[in-house]
Amino acid sequence: YVNSFYTQQYFFVNRRPIVSKLLKQALSSPYESVTKRGIPGCVIFLYLPYTEVDVNVHPRKQEVRFRQNDLVFKALFSSVKKALQNMEKNRWKEPFGTLREKPIKYKARKEDVKEALIFTQTLISETRDIAEEKEEKTPTPYSTYAAIQIANRYIVTHDAVSIVIIDQHAAAERILYEKLLDQFKSKRIQSQTLSIPIDVEISPIYQGQITRLIKNLKRIGIEAEQFGERTLRVRACPAGIRLEEISTIILELIRQGLIFSVPTQIENIAKLMACHHSIRFGEKLTQSDITKILVDLPKCNNPFSCPHGRPTTYRIPFEKLEELFER
Repeated sequence: YVNSFYTQQYFFVNRRPIVSKLLKQALSSPYESVTKRGIPGCVIFLYLPYTEVDVNVHPRKQEVRFRQNDLVFKALFSSVKKALQNMEKNRWKEPFGTLREKPIKYKARKEDVKEALIFTQTLISETRDIAEEKEEKTPTPYSTYAAIQIANRYIVTHDAVSIVIIDQHAAAERILYEKLLDQFKSKRIQSQTLSIPIDVEISPIYQGQITRLIKNLKRIGIEAEQFGERTLRVRACPAGIRLEEISTIILELIRQGLIFSVPTQIENIAKLMACHHSIRFGEKLTQSDITKILVDLPKCNNPFSCPHGRPTTYRIPFEKLEELFER
């Protein structure tokens, strides 16, 4: 159900009634694919280990601080989304008026309680197993209209509860890595034909393995042919790869021996290609580049680190800023 006000939203953390912008956004986001009007009503009980939540951030205990905002957001977001997907379309009504007390039969109440218990159990389970969650990987959405680049190195924006600083290279690397890996594994690689072929001269050591090299390069979207004794003439490569990096990528794949073990080294190959292609640390971005990163990063299976393990984002909670400014 949806209405025009937030007055019909009730959140409880470990049975304590609270007000939370984070939970409001996690609840509202899944509804966007169902209805563009109104504010969803709810009664949600969230149970967390006491070490994961700080209740001493508001004089009247109306607000709490979660130790891991992203995990809490994802748990509620995915639970609401699944609940909506399982609901029959004809059960939707919008908007509804002021709630009034009305006697109901015990049978109806029992079914409502059962449905609420199922939802609560799902939320508890998702909170516990969030690190292993594979079906839904949506972190807190970033603002794309209030985003800027700083020092040609970082993107600064915000989400519902914090300022977000993004390492542009690490983020772009993560996005391309997952895109390439998905294409490699599905064997549906999007290639681009080069208007001018690129010649790559290889070491005499690998001269006798050119046929094998050409075959394995094709498996990762690089189409080449032998040109002379020790030269590969590249005619196509995966879409999006920087043309000036093709020669470096091929030589590095050969030097590290990755190209000779494509099936077992596919992840490392994707890492290498993503690292060489991605937006550089210190490269000036257009607003379109910034928006694309902010839109694509949350879609990644692991948006929180680059393929090499470096963090992609750093958050400064608004609550921390309020403390710094003595609010």
